[in-house]
Amino acid sequence: MESISFGFEPDKNIGLQDFSRGFLEGARLYIENKDIRSDSGIAIIVGLISAFPEKINYQTLNKSPEFHQLCATGHVAVLINDYMDMQEYLSSSDGSILKKKIEVDWRNTLSGIGFCNNLPEEKKKIVKSYMAGITLLDDVVRVEFDNTPNGIIKAKEIENSISIVHCAAMVINHEDFGVDCFNLHEDVTKKQLTEKYAWLINGNPSNEVQRRLCGLFNIIMITQLIDDRYDFKVDEQLGIRNIYSSILSECQNNHDIADKIYFEYIEKYVSNSNNFKITETATRGNKLVFGIYKKMQYMFPNRFGGYRERLVK
Repeated sequence: MESISFGFEPDKNIGLQDFSRGFLEGARLYIENKDIRSDSGIAIIVGLISAFPEKINYQTLNKSPEFHQLCATGHVAVLINDYMDMQEYLSSSDGSILKKKIEVDWRNTLSGIGFCNNLPEEKKKIVKSYMAGITLLDDVVRVEFDNTPNGIIKAKEIENSISIVHCAAMVINHEDFGVDCFNLHEDVTKKQLTEKYAWLINGNPSNEVQRRLCGLFNIIMITQLIDDRYDFKVDEQLGIRNIYSSILSECQNNHDIADKIYFEYIEKYVSNSNNFKITETATRGNKLVFGIYKKMQYMFPNRFGGYRERLVK
C-alpha cells in the first residue's frame, strides 16, 4: 500500500461522530485480526481513524500489510516490555505458566506475520526505528527508575509517542509530518529519544498532521490513565510500573486523595485535547467507552481480557 498523501480539511474539529466511526471500524479490525489484539494497538487504530477521517478507514487499514505488521510489532513490544518489567514474578513458581505463554505469544506473532518479509525498505526502517525506540526507552527506565507518578507518566508519554508516530508513519507520507518533526531513521540515544518527541508531548505542532497527532496523543494518555486505574492491583502483583499505584503510594493508600490527583491528571489531558480541536463530547465519549471496555475485560476475562484480567478472575 502506498503512503497516504493528504488533501484534508485544515483546522478540522474532531467530534463524537468521528470517534464513533473510529470505534466501529476499529472494533471490526480488532475482531477480525488477531495480530492487533492489544489495548494499545486498538486505541491507536481508533485514534487514527478518528483523527484522519478523510483518508484512514477500515478499508485502507485492512488492505495495508505494512500497518498490520507494525501493529503486530507493537504487540510484541508490549509483551517484551511487560516480560522485562515482571521478571521477579515470572521467575517464581506462580509465574512459570505466564512466562511460557508470553514467550510463545511473541514468537507466534512474529512468525505469523512473516516479520519484515516482503516489506519495502522504507517500511522496514520504520519498524526497526519503532523497536529501537521502545527498547531504548525500556533500558533507560530500568536503569534510571523513577517510581513517582510524574516519572512513570513521563516514561509512558514517550512510550505512547513512539507508538503513535510510527503507526501513523506507516500510512501517512513522511512529508506530511514535516521535516522538523522527527527523523525515523536516526540511531537514537537517550537524549534524542526525549527530544525527538518533545513537539508531541509538549504540544508544539507545526502543521495540520502534527496538530491532529497532538490531539490524539492526549486522548491516548487519557486511556493510559484509565487502563492503569483498572489494572493497578494486578500490576502490583506482577511488578509492573503503574501510575495509579504510584499515586496511591504517595498518598499513603488514601483512595480519596489518590482519586482526586488521578482525575486532575485526566483533566489536564482532556483540556489539552480540546485545545487541539477535539471536542469535549468526543473526549468524554472516548473516556466513557474505554472505561466500559475495561469493565467488560474484568467481568468477562476469558472472552475480552488479556493475561492481567485472567490472572485475577
